[in-house]
Amino acid sequence: MKKFFAWFFVLVLLGGIGWIAYTWYFSRGTELNTFSLIPKDPIYVLETDRPIEAWKQISSTATWKHLQGNAWFSSLTASANSLDSLIKSNDKLFDMIGNQKVLFSTHMTAKDKYDFLIVADLGDASGIKFLESYIQSIDVKGLSFSTTKIAETNVIKMYSQTDKSTLYFCLIERYLVASYNKNLLENSITSKDNENLSTQPILTEATKVVGTSGFARIYLNYTMLNSYISLYTGPNEYVRYLSENLKFGAMYLDEKEELLQLKGNLWLKDSSNSYFNSLLRSGKGPTECIEVSPERTGFYLGIGFSSFSNFYQGIQDNLKKDVVAYNEYIANIQKIEKYLHISVQEDFVSWVDDEFALLELKSANKGIDNEVALIFKAHNIEKAKDRLEHIEKMIRKRTPVKFKSVDYQGYRISYLSVKGLFKVLLGKFFARYDKPYYTVLNNYVIFSNHPQTLESIIDDYLAKKTLAKSESFKSFRSNLKDESTIFIYLNTPNSFQSVRNIATAKTKLSMDSNEVYIKCFRHIAFQLRPEGDHFVSELYEQFESPFENFNNTFESTNTSINSDSINQLFELPYIYVKNPNAKEYNELYADSVTIHFEVELKYGFKDGAFKEYYPNGQIKLTGKFKKDQRHGTWKAYSESGELVGKREY
Repeated sequence: MKKFFAWFFVLVLLGGIGWIAYTWYFSRGTELNTFSLIPKDPIYVLETDRPIEAWKQISSTATWKHLQGNAWFSSLTASANSLDSLIKSNDKLFDMIGNQKVLFSTHMTAKDKYDFLIVADLGDASGIKFLESYIQSIDVKGLSFSTTKIAETNVIKMYSQTDKSTLYFCLIERYLVASYNKNLLENSITSKDNENLSTQPILTEATKVVGTSGFARIYLNYTMLNSYISLYTGPNEYVRYLSENLKFGAMYLDEKEELLQLKGNLWLKDSSNSYFNSLLRSGKGPTECIEVSPERTGFYLGIGFSSFSNFYQGIQDNLKKDVVAYNEYIANIQKIEKYLHISVQEDFVSWVDDEFALLELKSANKGIDNEVALIFKAHNIEKAKDRLEHIEKMIRKRTPVKFKSVDYQGYRISYLSVKGLFKVLLGKFFARYDKPYYTVLNNYVIFSNHPQTLESIIDDYLAKKTLAKSESFKSFRSNLKDESTIFIYLNTPNSFQSVRNIATAKTKLSMDSNEVYIKCFRHIAFQLRPEGDHFVSELYEQFESPFENFNNTFESTNTSINSDSINQLFELPYIYVKNPNAKEYNELYADSVTIHFEVELKYGFKDGAFKEYYPNGQIKLTGKFKKDQRHGTWKAYSESGELVGKREY
């Protein structure tokens, strides 16, 4: 449980709920520390110079009060209250830690484990020679104290009979160092005479940026990000990419009216030959793709620049630093151009304006549970249409693709069968957009692997259900700058399922049991803007009270089965049609024998009969599609074959 919340904190930092991590540490009842005692390889470090005041500020928020409904946070609060009582009944201890600098750091302690370190600068209080004896004399029910030696240093062990944990802490000159991990404490003790965080040049620059602003400061070591996140998602090439190219981040934290604010800088690795280097030199742009982005967007990654041509040239210039990578890049471009007789520069790059965005959407119940789209803003939409139609024409001449463009709600949906185009243009992060469909809304060209996704985006656009029209999003968005180089937006209620899909089995269980305590952090946004050799970064997180989901109405033919169960029967499975020319599509269960579902197709769209089966072979759901929409009467059955519900579409 503890590790899940720590993981969620870091995800949010690319999206981060920093104060959760802060209150976790503080509520454990530990004291204060400084950078020279932090080993050189933390995952992140949290710093505050007024822990008592910060604790009071946080514990009075609606966010904190809501989190107390969670069993783990409830026990956390109990620990914090015990700490308050302990401090108030021990004036000398209270005076020592009330307004002193405290650092809380997180470190990998094994390939699949991490733990925490707390170090405090006691200042004048370090002159109290009898501190060790004083602490051991504290009488608290359920706690016992003893001493040991670690790395030739006297260490006090505080054992809790309640949770069977042992806290190790010691005095090193004017510093109090503590950890629940004995080896981590030893690393801290020995690091002061060797390499440690304070010996890293980047720290000096980072501390100058954040100073003593906010109630706390967060320092992020992106080099360790991949090892940390992999504990919860398994290997992830995108997180690994961030670890390989980002170096360090520093931000200060403030909270106002349930809005958490983090502001600071982010630095790249000197050896980085990445998008980030290209973006650093490409200026910034607006965030206008929200005009056509559905309100149900779960994850939004917007890239802005002075012009796409400059950004594209920057990518090429950056690649030239690696001769092998550059030659491979040019060869792939030339291969596409030669095969199709097109010009990537003229037919694509030339019409893109100053931004593009990648979206992941909450399912619109069109049979796709992970809807993704790529939006390009065009400075001349007529030229964009003309050039894309030219590419289509060249494709039809040289490939057997027979997909015909279709009209949906007055908008044309077409198919662009250019394998690997976006991977070649924009890098492997966009490899998922392989042979995409596309449509045009206003001044935006929208690509997706599934025509159903484009249909759902068109539906939302016509219904004015977009981010730009959402009062909740607009209110939250007003906190951020109008222009940026990178704009990341996370809506936790909408993104919950897609995040769950990439989590490990253990993390899934934890997410499921704590769903209401995750979704309450409704809006999270992260911006980067270029400034010299680094990015200026800002992160905002908005708490909102949980809300009830509305259940669709239906006609039930079996009152013994509850409405939620029947609603689930009418949910469509994930339908991924790879061949747009196929007449039908079916998918099997894991046994590779039993049919899961079968559906008739026309031009890559669902059109005709649909049947879904249980693993035992019984019919589960039947109905028909017409132009990719559910049509007519749909029927749901129990595993025993009994009709349990009907719906009209």
